[in-house]
Amino acid sequence: MTELYQRIASAIEFGEEEEAVALTEQALKEGCDPVGIIQEAFSVGVLACGQKYNDGVFFLPDLMLTGEAMKAGLALVMPALTKVAEGSFGGKVLMGAVEGDVHDIGKNICLSILLANGFEIVDAGVNLPSDRLVALVAEHQPDIVGLGSYMSTTLPALAESVRRVKESGYNGHVVVGGVAVNARWADEIDVADGYADDAWGCVNLCQSLVGTAEQTEVSGYGAGSDKVKIR
Repeated sequence: MTELYQRIASAIEFGEEEEAVALTEQALKEGCDPVGIIQEAFSVGVLACGQKYNDGVFFLPDLMLTGEAMKAGLALVMPALTKVAEGSFGGKVLMGAVEGDVHDIGKNICLSILLANGFEIVDAGVNLPSDRLVALVAEHQPDIVGLGSYMSTTLPALAESVRRVKESGYNGHVVVGGVAVNARWADEIDVADGYADDAWGCVNLCQSLVGTAEQTEVSGYGAGSDKVKIR
């Protein structure tokens, strides 16, 4: 990681919005790859914040500050991402955080990277009741539904949401992820079609599920093979 990326990551981690914006603007002016900024700076800062939250060092206000800093940075990076022509998308992904979970940091990063990699995206938002989710799936008919949980207290809602989508007659794929989710939990609920624990694994997983990747067993973006699981 470059020094500039490290500084951006630190600004994101500690919720320093003005610093994150200034450094992101600098990175773009210097010709840094927008996807690289997200991967090597934004995501690193978000993950560090999430770890501190899980360790009891950070609390909800800290998460909110990190989220705002990341959103401000993404607002600068998104227009610089590769534009995808109408009709040439590699697939459509609808993604949201389940009922009871208002954290959108990971979702926003995943959607940004998916867009940069040629997917049409539908942001279903956060605190998403299962009835609303089923209605959105019926309306948009995505190839993949991605559902996330940041807090362990919302894992039951995540499992229920996956089941509701499956029972609605939806014929696409449902994948899960988020800080509170791991491969073992995904195995135990035995209803999701795939699991990834970071944005880069999410892209590889979605590519594989819609047939735009050469491999059928995929690993995280530059990570180990335990990052992604496909049923």
